[in-house]
Amino acid sequence: MLLRVLIDNWKYVIGEKSSYHIHLTSEMYATYRRPKHSNKNVNPRITILKNGTELQSINSDYSSGDASNGIGEPRELEFNVSLEKGDVLEMFINAPANIDLGGDSYRNYEWRHNNSVLSIYKTDLGTTTLENELKDFTVKDFVKEIIWRTGLTPVYDDHTNTVYFIKLDSRLNFATAQDYSHCFVERTGEIYKNDYAQKNIFKLKRDSESDFSGDGYLYVFNRNITDEKTLAQSKIYAPDKKIVTPFFGFSTNQYKIWNIEIKDNENVAEITYKGLSGRFFFIRKETSPVGTYKIISEILQDQTTVSSVPYGVNTNTLFEESVYNYYAEYQKIFTNFRIHTIRLNISEVDFLGLDLTRPVYFKQENAYYVCNKVDFQEGQFSNGEFIKINK
Repeated sequence: MLLRVLIDNWKYVIGEKSSYHIHLTSEMYATYRRPKHSNKNVNPRITILKNGTELQSINSDYSSGDASNGIGEPRELEFNVSLEKGDVLEMFINAPANIDLGGDSYRNYEWRHNNSVLSIYKTDLGTTTLENELKDFTVKDFVKEIIWRTGLTPVYDDHTNTVYFIKLDSRLNFATAQDYSHCFVERTGEIYKNDYAQKNIFKLKRDSESDFSGDGYLYVFNRNITDEKTLAQSKIYAPDKKIVTPFFGFSTNQYKIWNIEIKDNENVAEITYKGLSGRFFFIRKETSPVGTYKIISEILQDQTTVSSVPYGVNTNTLFEESVYNYYAEYQKIFTNFRIHTIRLNISEVDFLGLDLTRPVYFKQENAYYVCNKVDFQEGQFSNGEFIKINK
């Protein structure tokens, strides 16, 4: 919190037990006069009290009385303190009605106050509970994001109650194909369209709708399908790739988790930070080159020296990289796309032995397929949907 205070006494009630950092900056002075004598300008004593007891203070300089010696210039006070809920902080300014300098009595004639700013920062930020922070990002959301970024297909094994994730290239590997030519009866249908478009977009969330950096595009060269479609709408935000923070030997992108609000308070710019909820980023941890790094906290008035620093990068976390790395095999399906409906005379043994993670070969079509689905009822023909694989 940041508070701008006036010159009269000021009080604030603490709302939460914690440790706090107090920072006071003040520009004020009092002018004392005595007939037929030069004026005496002095800085007053400013005291911060807790429940009426002094914590820290900026001393006055009643004895110096020299306007050229920093009178009225900014003076600062900083310290840390532990406070309880309900504690009262008070700022007290001590400028008596008259002072004695060198045996002469001077009276307070004029008071001058330029500016005073008292900042109270909470330094104990508590503990982050991931259960609360990730309440809007479920396990299902996470699995979906990983599948999109790796081009994996989930396969459920009902015997072990386990879900396996396999790459598309293993489903298209002709060396592991199953020959079901003995079950082939006839082809009963052919489809040239699918649920994809000519331009399929893997879209990240972002602050600016005009910035498409990080998005991935999967192109299908088939004029029989629609022009464009958003195939995946991620909950993950794209980092601002245009804003890079450089350090010695490494750099990192900006991952925006707050907005800055600037208000004009009597010609004084006050900056506050507003947290942004629902912001999720995928980053990879890297470690800076070995060296000497000094980490400084102005709020805690503390510092330490380390030999390395962890930092985040977005390498292989964006859709533009995922589509390039993991979706090239899809062209074996999309090029000259065909879905064939095939009637099968399939036995129960053949049906149970059909492995949907491996290609199926029919010599009658001289083609390999990905089996999308097949029904079975004992004593009747089955109908299967097979996606043709192009060599």
